[in-house]
Amino acid sequence: MSIQPNSAAAIHLVYTLKPSRSILVFQLCSLFILLMIFYQILSFAELLLLLLLALTSFFFFLKQDHIRTLAVLDAQDWTIQYAHSKTKHRVQIKKIIDQYFYVVVYFESRSIKPLLIWGDQLPKSVWKSIRIRSKLQ
Repeated sequence: MSIQPNSAAAIHLVYTLKPSRSILVFQLCSLFILLMIFYQILSFAELLLLLLLALTSFFFFLKQDHIRTLAVLDAQDWTIQYAHSKTKHRVQIKKIIDQYFYVVVYFESRSIKPLLIWGDQLPKSVWKSIRIRSKLQ
């Protein structure tokens, strides 16, 4: 028996992540605040160099492969699928922590970075589901 991605049961078993606008706005606002602070203490040439370095690192961050799908196999076994890959990887979740605006998923394997899921990456019902899952863990 397979679960259809749009069925009611899939809300609690498959989390398909959209790109987050919240993190983009947060990062750009942080960059702006840092530039305003450095504007006070650096020369204009140093500020332009810092801006170029910051924007370069920001675009490299955007090009990183991000997790697109997170699906439950059983209590601790999950599968993840990256955005630019068809391959699914089996992982074990160590813990899920709800931070109100975002949820952090920690994996047992140290080779996989913790996953930050922002509220705008999922529909409201699915967002509530993953927040409840974090409290039940």
